[in-house]
Amino acid sequence: METEILVVRDCDLFSSILIEQGFSVINFPTIKTEQIADYAELDKVVTEIETFDGIFITSPNAAAPFLERLNKTKKIYCGKIYVLGKRTNELFKTAGIETFSSEDTKNASELLNSIPKNELKGKKFLYLRGNRSLQIIPETLEDFAEVKELIVYKTSATEADAKQSDKIKEKLRNKKIAAVCFFSPSGVEGFLENFAEFEQDKTKIAAIGETTARFIEDRNLRIDFIAEKPSTEVFAKGLIDYLRKDFE
Repeated sequence: METEILVVRDCDLFSSILIEQGFSVINFPTIKTEQIADYAELDKVVTEIETFDGIFITSPNAAAPFLERLNKTKKIYCGKIYVLGKRTNELFKTAGIETFSSEDTKNASELLNSIPKNELKGKKFLYLRGNRSLQIIPETLEDFAEVKELIVYKTSATEADAKQSDKIKEKLRNKKIAAVCFFSPSGVEGFLENFAEFEQDKTKIAAIGETTARFIEDRNLRIDFIAEKPSTEVFAKGLIDYLRKDFE
């Protein structure tokens, strides 16, 4: 049984845990996150931040430019800030700002479900997001609340190294890769852009959370493993246990 794992992002804690446990890892980032060209609209929004009853931020990439501008203007926001993810929450904690969050919420839908509806109904919210972020928050709130969306970072497909890409294509074609690991819907998109001819067959597909898993299934691919929590460490250790049982 092959033990080579394709991880569609740079080498980090996730890959390190797999390597420590004897797996061979191929790191092939399929997306890159960048700043947008013009933050004028975000600058303007921060000056009138008190007009929003609440703010939704589901990525550290959205939190960083917001916190930078909030700090520069010395604004104190008294509304609720709803955040998703440990890394996002840690940025606000470091800045000394309280947030509404829970380690048990794995995606935007669960975050919304954890908020009392009377806290949302008839209110005005700001949603800071990336250009490829899913529309779960605005679509869920549109019937009973006002949501202003603002793109504050962009995600795009990476320019693949042709030589490495060809090697991976050959490994995928010859079933030499045991599993492919995904961390976001945009990562899935980037993978399919680079490997459009991919046929899953016995190759396992692993996802960090339900949102990414649903996105994978919507692309007519089989999802084999979903992390119990959207945490890098939990994802890695759970996948190791799953693959070892599968190898037996």
